[in-house]
Amino acid sequence: MNVGGDQTLCHSDRAASFRMAGPSSDAENGGGTKMQQPRSSGIWVVRAVWLGCWAMVTLLLLVPDPSVLVGLRRTPPWGNATLAHFGAFCLLSLLTRASRLPLSLPATLAVLVSYGAVVEWLQGLVPHRTVEFRDFAANVLGIAAGAATYAAAGWHRRRRAKKIQ
Repeated sequence: MNVGGDQTLCHSDRAASFRMAGPSSDAENGGGTKMQQPRSSGIWVVRAVWLGCWAMVTLLLLVPDPSVLVGLRRTPPWGNATLAHFGAFCLLSLLTRASRLPLSLPATLAVLVSYGAVVEWLQGLVPHRTVEFRDFAANVLGIAAGAATYAAAGWHRRRRAKKIQ
């Protein structure tokens, strides 16, 4: 119990915290308890990180030499652009789902795949960059992996919540 008789409940389906207000004297509420909107400060942090990731991925994919931008003197010998595409789009997909934008899963995936296609096409306009189908395929696989990871984490969270109850 918190001060003032407030009790914090966790809604397992969306992992959002809801606060159940104590007895109220509001005429429209009839003096009962009411559910308040979830506290949204955490979601804004996730959305800020998501926007930063989106901007960074865009920047890294549309500069002539991204290794210089991140502080490397030259492209590392282990560097694999296709692997970088996969990782970037996996993270972007995961953060997009975690930011809980008001989009369905198919709409979210369509937006991300379209973004991957447009960015890959724009790379053809950047000096020293080329359009490669395998990079686009890595984008799509990364998007799928990120969405699947988010779904698996949600399933695991709901399963744990059922065991606790």
